[in-house]
Amino acid sequence: MIARLLPAGGQFPGFRFLFPIRVPIFSDPGKQFEVQIIGPDLQELSTIEQTVSDQLRGVEGIVNVRSNFVYGAPELKVYPDRDRLAQVGLTEAEVGAVVEAALGGRFTSQFIDGQEELDVTVELKNAAAETPDQLRQLPLYTKDGLIVQLGDVATVEEGIGPDTINRVDLERSITLTATVAPNAPLGGTVSATETDVLATVRQTLPSGYRLELAGSADQLAETLSQLLSAFVLSLLITYLLLMALYRSFLYPLVIMATVPLGLTGALVSLVLINWIPGVTIPLDMITGLGFVILTGIVVNNAILLVDRALQLQTEQGLEYHESLYQATRDRLRPIFMSAATSVLGMLPLAVMPGSGAELYQGLGVVLTGGLAFSTIVTPTMVPALMGLLRDFGSDQPDQNQPPDPESSIDVQDDPADVQEPVALRS
Repeated sequence: MIARLLPAGGQFPGFRFLFPIRVPIFSDPGKQFEVQIIGPDLQELSTIEQTVSDQLRGVEGIVNVRSNFVYGAPELKVYPDRDRLAQVGLTEAEVGAVVEAALGGRFTSQFIDGQEELDVTVELKNAAAETPDQLRQLPLYTKDGLIVQLGDVATVEEGIGPDTINRVDLERSITLTATVAPNAPLGGTVSATETDVLATVRQTLPSGYRLELAGSADQLAETLSQLLSAFVLSLLITYLLLMALYRSFLYPLVIMATVPLGLTGALVSLVLINWIPGVTIPLDMITGLGFVILTGIVVNNAILLVDRALQLQTEQGLEYHESLYQATRDRLRPIFMSAATSVLGMLPLAVMPGSGAELYQGLGVVLTGGLAFSTIVTPTMVPALMGLLRDFGSDQPDQNQPPDPESSIDVQDDPADVQEPVALRS
């Protein structure tokens, strides 16, 4: 209902429609981004804001566009006449201080009473201005003792203006907050906004105005880069540890080959669970953290197989392929038992709703799906890879094979060299 009412409510200028919602403490703040319009003039900024807002609402995946700029608040504008002020001996700062004291009070200092701080404000006695006419008749006392009215030295106009003036780097700005649909990717929506909307509007911007992405969009590229760096670093550390344990460059590669299996299972599980009606699990930063964790989990099963195969070769002297077969038989039950306990232990994170489910549900789906898929495929893939490694790495032919008859040389005895047996008689 809110998704239907918000776009319709934004069509009434001067009004802001709000819906009181109890936001969960684990809400996903990354499903929205900001567009900042920066420039010197508020009127021009408001015109650009209307253009950008209309185009943002047409981007696929954006369900709402909210602006922090509301133009239409009633206001009184006081324009001092510098020539008249000079004639009566007043300054603009003095007039502004009197007007401020007459309207709402002028802050002067703070009074400290123990641990409590109280603001001290100065107000004009019996001279409060409640209407524009009363403000025009506000008396001003000059240094010469003369009394003039505000309307004699300034012009008071009634008009409308912004309720607040926001600034970015000391420049006036308007911030648009675009809310992204739960099933829409944040990165793709931000890219579409940059190419389809901002790039087009920038070509027609006046001099001194600019558009910038901010909020979640500003931090998205940096966060993805940091997550990718953490993933690559975890792979490197895992490989170096395995290389130090096995004192080999090849066996750790066989073990690390199970990492793509875990990542594949995690992606497939995310796709399958998002097919369930009413269930939406985005690929956010917390879910992406599950892929980093998988790099240290899925290699455990492969370590059991490789370590057992090498142990059978060195201690029991089994032939290479026979050791792979026997290692798989010996370690198949422990692999499935340990994987089953891990998957069942993390399964409630993936399927059970509750407080904070938005935070940990994607993480649970990635870990359970990736570990389950890699456990099923690892007992067949790791022995096959080790067998291929043996085939490609062996340069010597097998000594148990019979010699090639074409390459053999038959040596015939020379009849002349054949000696007759000698009979010894007593």
